[in-house]
Amino acid sequence: MNGSERGWRHFAPRLALLAVSLAFMDVASCAVGRKLQDHWLMYRPPVAAPGAVSYDEYMAKRDPVLGWHDLQSRSGETQDASGARPCPAFPDPEDDAPLAVYGDSFAYGEEVSHEEAWSNLLARRTGRRVANFGVPGFGTDQALLRYIGHDHDADVVILTLLTENVVRNATRSLDLLSCRLEYAQKPRYVLADDGTLTLVPLPVLDETSYRRALGLAEPFLDLPHENFQIGGPSGAVRLRFPYTLSILRNLGDFRMRARMKGIPRHAVFYEDGATPDPLPVTRAIVARFVDEAESRGQRALVVMLPTREDIDYRREHGAWLHGDFLRSLLDAGLPVTDLCDAIAGHVGQGGTEGLFRPGGHYGPELNAAFAEAVDDLLRAATD
Repeated sequence: MNGSERGWRHFAPRLALLAVSLAFMDVASCAVGRKLQDHWLMYRPPVAAPGAVSYDEYMAKRDPVLGWHDLQSRSGETQDASGARPCPAFPDPEDDAPLAVYGDSFAYGEEVSHEEAWSNLLARRTGRRVANFGVPGFGTDQALLRYIGHDHDADVVILTLLTENVVRNATRSLDLLSCRLEYAQKPRYVLADDGTLTLVPLPVLDETSYRRALGLAEPFLDLPHENFQIGGPSGAVRLRFPYTLSILRNLGDFRMRARMKGIPRHAVFYEDGATPDPLPVTRAIVARFVDEAESRGQRALVVMLPTREDIDYRREHGAWLHGDFLRSLLDAGLPVTDLCDAIAGHVGQGGTEGLFRPGGHYGPELNAAFAEAVDDLLRAATD
């Protein structure tokens, strides 16, 4: 036996052991990746919920500007004939509504009854009908577009700005964030090189192309101005062989970064140098809402709202995560009022347990606090 053969016989077992170790590590990494996906800490291909509509049904019914299913023509249980949420205090949609509200599910008052919703409570407090045009799942961009598309003669228009909205303002598909295949496509705004707020309309894709953009079909389709696609600025990666490399790359995913820091996942976008950085475009959206209201002779109010995670963060760290962003809005001369302290003030020593609904929305007590805070704001403006 020559020297090279003896060397190989000596080296081969070590090489085999290394190969087995790497294979075992990769199998373990695959299992870790599945766990991360289960806990929303790694990109997971969206899955259709039972009873979900088909893509063709969605395309046939979607609002051509806002993207949600047949939004403008819905009526009955969730919206009245005017397109607003039913208001038991003033049930006739033909009644004058000096107050109009735009925003997301927190504006709408999701997970409570029409009677318990903050906008209805506000109507009872003010003795005036409140037209609540909030829509669950909306970004601030969609709220602005819905307002622009309305010919509503309200004296005061309110835009709710949930701290988490900045994430939705950076995407054209909520399916990428929710990991649910609901065809929740949306428009978004971007800032042009000269700082002009520019609308990127709804994606116009056939089903195969849309599935490719979600990573459900090959070849992958890069969707322009989308931050949360695989390989995009938010750090989303596929879980695939070699799985260990996927796990290492996933350390850059915004969800994973937030978990490692022990902060809400939207909090990473309030940090200096965040990628993507949705704060400038959100600020421009708010400014456009205010400008539009002024051009119509209406008074605009923008109110910032906290999530449950924001309140927990405030209790632990002694400060709100959105403080610097709020100051930038105020420095820009925008009529923004932070209601986070007013709402968090109803959280006692026992914490947020019982004050929020299972889906994370305000329960009846916090809806009442919300209504009281807005009523105080309106009264202060007229004194």
